[in-house]
Amino acid sequence: MLNISAVLPCYNGERWLGEALDSIRAQTRAVHEIIVVDDGSMDRSVELARAHGARIIEHDTNRGEGAARNSGIHAATGEAIAWLDADDTWRPNHVEVVAGLLEQNPDAVAAFGSVQRFGLDDRLIHGYVPLSGVPEEALIEAFRDWLHTTIGAIVRRSVLLDIGGFDEHEQYAVDFDLWLRLAHRNRFVATDQVTADWRWHEVQQSATPQRQYAAVYRYRRRFLDHLAAEGDHELSAVLESEFRSIWLDELNAALDARDRATFRAVASRAPLVGGLRRSRRVAIAVCVHLPVEVVAGARTLRRRFTR
Repeated sequence: MLNISAVLPCYNGERWLGEALDSIRAQTRAVHEIIVVDDGSMDRSVELARAHGARIIEHDTNRGEGAARNSGIHAATGEAIAWLDADDTWRPNHVEVVAGLLEQNPDAVAAFGSVQRFGLDDRLIHGYVPLSGVPEEALIEAFRDWLHTTIGAIVRRSVLLDIGGFDEHEQYAVDFDLWLRLAHRNRFVATDQVTADWRWHEVQQSATPQRQYAAVYRYRRRFLDHLAAEGDHELSAVLESEFRSIWLDELNAALDARDRATFRAVASRAPLVGGLRRSRRVAIAVCVHLPVEVVAGARTLRRRFTR
């Protein structure tokens, strides 16, 4: 059986940290160790973690999610990492189900359970790894969107070290980037069984979509540039086309919703999208400065005249 290290990055997580740690202790399959990485908290997070018997790694300052997760990866002694955030919880069978799935599929580098979002938003998250129960490629899915949540995942530690762990330079969407890089030449396995609960509240990073958009676009561009540098032109061409489609779909969705902030966030990413005609780039550069209602109206007229 794999030894599983539970790694919990924490920044001012006092409000819910005890509940998260209790959910780890309540697992039907015990973890090898519990590591809390305190990322410069100014509350009682360290005291709470210590009271729950966790091994604690302290950052002197707040270094960000990527650095906190990497500290946990490097400190862990288990063969696989199971992630949990300070404001979320695992169901009692999480480790048993997800680690078992990883053990049953040695060709997979990560296994995922489904996640129930609760709080300000109530949604069941299956992720985008095919729910076939066997290891699957998921690069296109990882390029399009967040492949899955970290709290639903158990990942082989050796592979995390091989790819250099999380990016420590971006503040947002570092999990998107990790899944994208892991999906290149690796396989994942997933189940539709719900094994974790994701609390959705007002202070989490996921509530800042425009900043998330910006980081995701930068990560896509970096990944494509890396493919080109490696000489993988066939895959690069496929994903460049996918990138243009994603950008246009998100642009049109923002216009349909008359969402000015998201429209501007997506439109301003045009320089990162390869293969766009110069005329389209110029038009978008102008549209960013116009009211979204005007741009949406112009799009409607253009569609009518071009049918």
